[in-house]
Amino acid sequence: MRLSGIITVAAIFLFFAITWCYGAEPLENKSIALIKPGVGLGNIKIGDPLADVIKKIGRKPSEGKKVQTGSQTEYWLNYSDLGVTFIFNEKQVLSRIVVTNPGITVQQKGIRVNSSTEDVNKIYGKGTFKSLSDKYEQRVYDKEGLNFTINKDLNKIETITIEQKR
Repeated sequence: MRLSGIITVAAIFLFFAITWCYGAEPLENKSIALIKPGVGLGNIKIGDPLADVIKKIGRKPSEGKKVQTGSQTEYWLNYSDLGVTFIFNEKQVLSRIVVTNPGITVQQKGIRVNSSTEDVNKIYGKGTFKSLSDKYEQRVYDKEGLNFTINKDLNKIETITIEQKR
């Protein structure tokens, strides 16, 4: 009886220690807790219409905006409490998903926001680098349909972007 109590306390402590270290956020919608590289996020797929994404999430976003870059128009739906932004093309078809929530992981790889650059290198290799600023770089993995925004000072992932594989 005493040993089982110690094991239970140790298991609870380990869970909270891991959660604290990774900063995992609880998700109300468990169906979006897994990144499928080049495919989507849980049951939401690249290519889904805007209305279908809202329906699958089960509620409207905390913020929605139209973004104009030159002649290109995009629609951004931000679910800030989930740490996810869905980006749609002019035809309102999902083209990219940006994840900032460390509670969401890449399927079968365990990579998440706050994972180290060493973890990314071990699993995906170095990728293609693009400097964004003195503090940030982007690692692009076209064949996987992923890219990572890396904080160079911390050597950690700050965002994961899911796109169609190329």
